[in-house]
Amino acid sequence: MDQKYWKEMYENTTKKFEKKARFIGSVFIAFNTNIDDIKYVDENLIEFLDYKDYSTKENGKSEIRSVDDFKNGLLASMRDGKAREWIVKDMITYEWLRKKIEYDKRLIGGQAGIVANLLSRIGIGKVIVFNSMLADEEAEMYEKNVVMPIHSLGNIHLVKPKEAVNTKDSKTNLIFEFKKGMKVSTRDEMFFVPRSNRFIISYRPSGREPIFPAEFEDNFDEIFRGVKRVFLSGYQNLPNSENSFFKVKVQLAKMKKVNSELKIHFEFTSEENRKHVEKLARFVMSECDSLGCNERECEILLRGLDEEKLADDLKYSDYGVVKLCEAAKKIMAKTSVSRIQIHNLGYMVCLVKKKYGNPHQLLDALLFSSETVFTKSMKQIIKNVDDIDINLEYSISERGIDELKRFEKMTNMEKIGEGVFESGKYYFMVVPMKESKHVKTTVGLGDTISSVGFIGDLI
Repeated sequence: MDQKYWKEMYENTTKKFEKKARFIGSVFIAFNTNIDDIKYVDENLIEFLDYKDYSTKENGKSEIRSVDDFKNGLLASMRDGKAREWIVKDMITYEWLRKKIEYDKRLIGGQAGIVANLLSRIGIGKVIVFNSMLADEEAEMYEKNVVMPIHSLGNIHLVKPKEAVNTKDSKTNLIFEFKKGMKVSTRDEMFFVPRSNRFIISYRPSGREPIFPAEFEDNFDEIFRGVKRVFLSGYQNLPNSENSFFKVKVQLAKMKKVNSELKIHFEFTSEENRKHVEKLARFVMSECDSLGCNERECEILLRGLDEEKLADDLKYSDYGVVKLCEAAKKIMAKTSVSRIQIHNLGYMVCLVKKKYGNPHQLLDALLFSSETVFTKSMKQIIKNVDDIDINLEYSISERGIDELKRFEKMTNMEKIGEGVFESGKYYFMVVPMKESKHVKTTVGLGDTISSVGFIGDLI
């Protein structure tokens, strides 16, 4: 179908969702929250980093132990136009980056922090957030109707974030956003950035591990009463021991046991440690209903599952829709999740087992998630559901439309609606996304599209 058809689909779906979002009820979110210091990469920063006299020193690392490591990571991210998240391992370098660079914005960050505020703003009735550690500055950045569980006098109470503060030390990540078309020159090369994206320096202090304390686990029946959707992130921060992962597996199983209506989503991020990824798949994803990631994270996950050939095929297909479908099937088979949503440049795909839900309802949820992420990319912050404006200047991604046409030609699945296919025990959806030349931010877009797509079928 053409631009006109998909524009009508978006308009009709958005009008319906705007009126009904408040009826969803309670959504529970954990664990990964922090503060984001955001720097928009420009010529001044490139000059300050002295790239023109810099020789690239790539060494396969994804950790930051020196300023050169930072320069290499930012260069690689800009060269490919791909989001990357590297862990800072040297505090002297971290403090140098914080003090020597003037950041443009300071916002709540982390998948859980971003998602909590977003869902609150679009009108979800009750947004419950769990933080193992919460500082004053982080608490002040949450929306007014976000609540947090605390344990006091043997009971669980839902309180305002300021009443849940339990540490003085905030967690601050450094995010460098770059724009498509930027010219970058070093001593060895010159390139134009192919896609707007960001490079993240992740600071991971101890004490924020994504595990519920015993007093919360003992009260799961109370915490998850009336909750139908749980959005989880931050498991990349787990200690790399089987005991930690097994504890998480037990907690996830217990959550579902106390509430049979509960569906759990896990948002995967760019975790480069393959042994860690393998444990995430074996212990965490195996207990979840839904999984979200982008195209590169999908490749990383395949490699962690020892699917090297398919990962290579996916990469060399430029993350095309046919290989993404194969990848989703393989991941589903190896993790037992019932739903996988993968977002890519210009389109997203979603594979679900038939028992998960109605495919046309799920398609509507994906359309609304795409509408929401488009608005966020244009306005940076969605203040309320009325901000989701169908009249913003846009087009439907030609790449998205072409990938959908390619899938129709090459798949043996039966088409049961525009963008909706059926095969055996699966439904598969391909959604061309809105795009604009005036993108203002890329931070949190993946979290936005995953969270709204996940809860949207409740509307």
